[in-house]
Amino acid sequence: MATRQALTQMQTFSFSGEALRIMADLFPNGTRENRASCELYLPHALKAAAWVNAKAYSSQTPPLLERIDYYYWGQGRPNEAEQPEVQVLALYKEVLGEKHPDTILAMGNLASTWNIQSRLPEAEQLKAQVLELSKEVLGEKHPNTITAMENLANVWYKQGWLDKAEQLEIQALLLYKEVLGKKHPNTILAMGNLARTWDKQGRFDKAEQLQDQVLEFSKEVLGEKHPDTILALASLEATQRKQGCSS
Repeated sequence: MATRQALTQMQTFSFSGEALRIMADLFPNGTRENRASCELYLPHALKAAAWVNAKAYSSQTPPLLERIDYYYWGQGRPNEAEQPEVQVLALYKEVLGEKHPDTILAMGNLASTWNIQSRLPEAEQLKAQVLELSKEVLGEKHPNTITAMENLANVWYKQGWLDKAEQLEIQALLLYKEVLGKKHPNTILAMGNLARTWDKQGRFDKAEQLQDQVLEFSKEVLGEKHPDTILALASLEATQRKQGCSS
């Protein structure tokens, strides 16, 4: 604590910058096997990340914050993930500019957190901005742009704007099929999202037909015991039960 106070008073950033560099090297990527180490290093990583004024080391800050963010998400702590995401976005805007791919990705991460927090108007506004910038910087057929379409459609779905969500989901699905192929995991996920929207609209025949394909491709590509395959089976069975009730 005495050292921290001295650093603050003197505004000498070489020691704090070196601490930031060390934590950037030490803090793990937040995967399941590394979570105990993440928990151990977390207080030190947060303190080091606060020393962003150590200019010679400022490039170390966003990657460290991104790993902290990934750890929080893995722990199911999106409220705590928000602050690192806000910091990363501000740093990228300052250093790289608003239209840099890393900045756009940081915007998308923050928007996803707001979505999880049910802050839907804020999430929608930021996701729409991400999509616009992605189209401009990366092009309409870049996988990140297509994912941005899916993310915006998801917010519209949660807001009950099903027709708008459907139109964007169809567009994203067609682009995924063209760019990645019909059996890519992203394409399969997009099929499932569109089927979900059709189910919500009461268009059970179309939803069931698409869910059949999702289940078939999931078994082939991911395996029968993959969580996405199990979810696809559950979604199909739920739609079939609704059809049974309505017939």
